[in-house]
Amino acid sequence: MNQHVRQDTSGQPTDLRCEYQRVPLGIDTTTLRCSWKLPEDLTAQRAYALTVRAAEGTIIWESGKRWSSQPFDIVCSELPLSSFSRYSWSVRLWDEDDRASPCSEPAFFETAAVDGDSLCAQWITAAQTPTYAAGSWESGTPNVSSTESEALHYHGIYLTRTFSLSRPACEVERARAYVTGVGLYTLMINGERVGDQHLAPAQTDYRNGYSMTRCAGMTWCRSTTG
Repeated sequence: MNQHVRQDTSGQPTDLRCEYQRVPLGIDTTTLRCSWKLPEDLTAQRAYALTVRAAEGTIIWESGKRWSSQPFDIVCSELPLSSFSRYSWSVRLWDEDDRASPCSEPAFFETAAVDGDSLCAQWITAAQTPTYAAGSWESGTPNVSSTESEALHYHGIYLTRTFSLSRPACEVERARAYVTGVGLYTLMINGERVGDQHLAPAQTDYRNGYSMTRCAGMTWCRSTTG
């Protein structure tokens, strides 16, 4: 969408966030919530316009000029996003005198599996694990006894899996790991913990048939020898 914009303010919107994060990874929905901070010389927001671009710079979605004084929880519905892709977005604002700000610096987000795509992952499992019967408190509800299946617990086990890159590390600029577990896990690359999470994943009710998946960003330093 091309339109003439009268630009009379000097400050740009800042602190752009998508899904409440500055650079979120692993977005698995095509409906996003966006927010930003007003520039100092913009006393009040009257309208905004959002633009989303693919990694190569092509515009894939524009909101057009929307009248709203709200700079947070802006819902952008049904964006034409592809799985495992990187996007940028920017915003322009108008004040009560219909003066436009410059476009913000671009912010970025990355998608995980959308549109029914699958992560195609496989569980790491043990061949056979001994069990024990826990007490009646295992149901999680006061004064309610657990069922036979709820009381059946597995002894603690430790599972590990290693992997190798399919090409030299010097050719990889960045990579993403999608990790989950029925229990707790630690993700490590070359013996070093990735991120600062402990006791991951967060507490989950597995009876709903899903587990929380984390998308971890990883980078390799290019090096030369000789």
